[in-house]
Amino acid sequence: MLDVLYICESIIPWALNLTKRLKIYGVTFFTQSCLASLIYYQVYQGILSAPIEGPGVICVAGMPFIEARDLPSFVRVVGVHPTIEKLVLNQFSNCGAADWRFCNTVEGLESKVAVALRQRELHP
Repeated sequence: MLDVLYICESIIPWALNLTKRLKIYGVTFFTQSCLASLIYYQVYQGILSAPIEGPGVICVAGMPFIEARDLPSFVRVVGVHPTIEKLVLNQFSNCGAADWRFCNTVEGLESKVAVALRQRELHP
């Protein structure tokens, strides 16, 4: 492995594949909030079903109950922007192959969510 590191935006999974072919370290970076990433990951894994319609609350690991209206739009309404939805959900397709995974977070606000993501290790 070369002493080279490439940080890839998580929604561009082919870039991480390229790092493996070039035999360099690959890092995937989730630029959305840690909570949004966890919700999208749970939808990708089938843990959380989308769309979530109407009023109500859901439980997401590491957070108090969240009202449906506070969820990311791609989870509440499916099919409005199918290309972007696919891009957002497929960011987890190969993240398990990353040498490191970086998440955008405010530790004081999302520390329990970050722990929940670490426990899942973002493996597809």
